[in-house]
Parts: sequence; structure tokens; C-alpha cells
Amino acid sequence: MEAADWASLSDQELLEHRISSLGLRLEGTALEPLIRHLYDELSAKGLVFHPPCHIGDEWFVPVGVPAIFVPFFWYTTGYAHSSAR
Repeated sequence: MEAADWASLSDQELLEHRISSLGLRLEGTALEPLIRHLYDELSAKGLVFHPPCHIGDEWFVPVGVPAIFVPFFWYTTGYAHSSAR
């Protein structure tokens, strides 16, 4: 699915798709500079690990997965993306 196509789906149609299949990206959103700032702070403290950030269905991250999942609702509420519905 193309990234822009998800916005035209009804709520019911949207629920039938996995978030990972929607083509959403954090690059180019208002969250990108915040993530960059986090990475800068980690580097300033001497930490070389920068956890990858993804869009997920909640804050939950499975045990043992070193990543940050930004909730989908942040992406869709307009906070993260100016063209979100």
C-alpha cells in the first residue's frame, strides 16, 4: 500500500490492515527532529546505541526488542504528520 492511500480508508477498512503494511514513515514528520534530538542526547552521554523508532499500535515493545514504537494515533492525529486525517 502506498503511504498516502491509508488516509482514504474508512476506520473499518483501516482496522483490516497491519500498521506495517500502510507504508508509514517517521521521516519528514514532526517526530523526526525529536528522534534526532534523542539520538544527539544519547551520543552526548557516550552511548553509541540509538534504538530504531517505528510506528506501532501502542507504546508496547516486546521484551528483548531494543526499539521505540511511536503509537499510530500520534501519526494520525496530526501531531506527527501535517497531512494526517
